[in-house]
Amino acid sequence: MKPIRYKKTMTDEFVRDGYWTQETFYDFWEKNAREIPDQEALVDSKYRLTWKKAVELADAMAISFVEMGIEKHSRIIIQSPNSVYGFLARIACERAGLISLTVYPYLRKKELTYMVDRTKASAVIILHTYNKFNYLEMYEDLQKEFSHLKDIFLFDDLVPPGAPAGTFSLTAMVEKRVLLPIDKDVLAKRRLDAIENVAILTTTSGTTGIPKLVEWPAAPRICTSKGRVDIWSLTKDDITMAIAPHAGGPPGP
Repeated sequence: MKPIRYKKTMTDEFVRDGYWTQETFYDFWEKNAREIPDQEALVDSKYRLTWKKAVELADAMAISFVEMGIEKHSRIIIQSPNSVYGFLARIACERAGLISLTVYPYLRKKELTYMVDRTKASAVIILHTYNKFNYLEMYEDLQKEFSHLKDIFLFDDLVPPGAPAGTFSLTAMVEKRVLLPIDKDVLAKRRLDAIENVAILTTTSGTTGIPKLVEWPAAPRICTSKGRVDIWSLTKDDITMAIAPHAGGPPGP
């Protein structure tokens, strides 16, 4: 999928001036895994991962998506609070050539109906329940409306009894697949062009109506990330805390 909100004159200027490159987010993860493999990369209340382990799990998740037949450029909705596996899912989607749409946990069927329909999403990644809300039940209803929504991946370690067909434990799937060899050439062939391909979808907050979708190639997002590293003078020895929701970041001023 080619992004339509950037004109060629704009992208040519960004590339010429060095702001946009062909780097992907996975490239930086792989670089860290190679240069600082034993340094911690991601931590939440359940997991602590080094860069080496994080990349191994991301590769295992990505190849699992490919082996399940999820086609390149397919859209995958990720609806979760900040978590280690939430961030892994975003990187794994990029690695597998899939377009991830991260959405706020507070969105409900009205908003998700629009998003599933608009993106023609083939899969979602969710918690079974969170803050006393049953996400699995909501997406089971959405599956009945949209035949293209085939797979439901859970951040939970177990699939609950009575879950619809096509429901998988993402964590169990990845922990099993990481023990087997991975043909990285298969993943390399799925690489998204950082300028010419949509890699990420985000949404507006939905304060005044249905949240709107925003398309992003990887290049502008990486440009922004590099800018933040420079502004905050971050180094490999710094620790950052993700407080704002990873689906959209902090609110504006």
